[in-house]
Amino acid sequence: MLVSLCAGQGHEVIGVLPDHPRRDDVRAVLVESDPCNVILGRRAAAGQGLPGVEVRQADAGVTVTVTAARPGLTPESGYDGGVRVRFRGSSL
Repeated sequence: MLVSLCAGQGHEVIGVLPDHPRRDDVRAVLVESDPCNVILGRRAAAGQGLPGVEVRQADAGVTVTVTAARPGLTPESGYDGGVRVRFRGSSL
């Protein structure tokens, strides 16, 4: 499971997956607060035939948003001025 916070239109994920040999195995949640970016991200994922990519409109800075996207993740603030996320004891 891939979780992208502050995903924008999802270019860093949606732009890579279409040509990847395991594209159909990928499950991703892209979290973005801007409604226009969410719409464009959803259109891009659908246009590339990526049903495993979900684009959610939410505030990535809210802990419940992150944990709802991937149970088991614990966001920690203060890492490089942003958010560090821990999963089973290792930083992502």
